[in-house]
Amino acid sequence: MRHTSEFDSAPALPPWLRNCPSSWNAETLDRDTLRTCARAMRQHPRFDQAQRRFAGNMLEAFENHQPLNRLLRGENELAFLAFVLSLHHGRDSTDPESGATYSRVIELFGLLKLGSPTLVKALLALTRLRGQLQIEPVIGSRTKLLIPTEKLLNTLQVWLHANLGAVELIVPLPETATELAARPEMLYQIFSYAVSAYVHNQFFLSEDFPPVRAFMARNHGYLILMALIASAERTPDGRVIASTPSAELARRLSVSRGTVRNMLNQAQHHGWVASISRGSYEVQLSPEFAELCNDWMSMELTWMGGVAGTAWEALR
Repeated sequence: MRHTSEFDSAPALPPWLRNCPSSWNAETLDRDTLRTCARAMRQHPRFDQAQRRFAGNMLEAFENHQPLNRLLRGENELAFLAFVLSLHHGRDSTDPESGATYSRVIELFGLLKLGSPTLVKALLALTRLRGQLQIEPVIGSRTKLLIPTEKLLNTLQVWLHANLGAVELIVPLPETATELAARPEMLYQIFSYAVSAYVHNQFFLSEDFPPVRAFMARNHGYLILMALIASAERTPDGRVIASTPSAELARRLSVSRGTVRNMLNQAQHHGWVASISRGSYEVQLSPEFAELCNDWMSMELTWMGGVAGTAWEALR
């Protein structure tokens, strides 16, 4: 059932979108206003609760849904799937050759300097092997379309539900996180917006946060970052302490202890993490890195809250 009162009076577009994102162009995204809205999000009385829930939801989703754990190991996998879903969603019903193809995904990867054709080929092979994408030849043409399967959509819905389950604590949504995530068309619309922002504005959520990108560039680095955020606590003397026990995380998330330790060692080398106790039971975050994580999470929550509401309006 749709929520009422304050949701019905909410504007159709968030203030950082200048025009309808279904026809995204270079003028659609207002970066400065998005950053302003994200900074304001930091002041919300439930912000700390929302960012902890975001991180905790993600850890739980990846722990309890192995297809998701195998599917999204890093930003390359996420970009590949976003491109496929966006191209498939935006296909022209009058042109049987339009949609997601291997060559079009390669073109996007090259345009945005994300990876080589070899990487795209490997990602395609893995998703086909796991039954997440299927190939559909176009009759009378050499074109072969990449079609997302129900298995892929079900897996990504777990990710979307984990995301929106935190967003709804702090941003008014037109339906519950469970209801929104249950609609595959929401996935298509949300991923399409993200790709459009990338293509037309060269925008991505972690662009202002190089340390976050460093975590996301490593296999399962995103989950280690989530563990830091979910467990971070400020002590009476002002330090920010988190817990990322390597043995426990390795068991929960099906990664090696070495993966956890290597990522934390890299963070320590860059000064993001000040000290690491034996077994990673206690990790001290630098004040700068702790603030950066807060800023990034506010950007994530602001973006998803805005595009989820906008997607719902577009589909309505």
